[in-house]
Amino acid sequence: MAETKSLCALIPIELHNKVTASKDESGLTLNQYVEKIITEYYE
Repeated sequence: MAETKSLCALIPIELHNKVTASKDESGLTLNQYVEKIITEYYE
């Protein structure tokens, strides 16, 4: 398993609600979802 490190950020509540809804629809955990969207952004 790759070494990991936590990432935390304050975001507007409207954006938080959108991210939470998309994460829930994906069926992924929050960690999996955030890793997926960050990885896709940098690829």
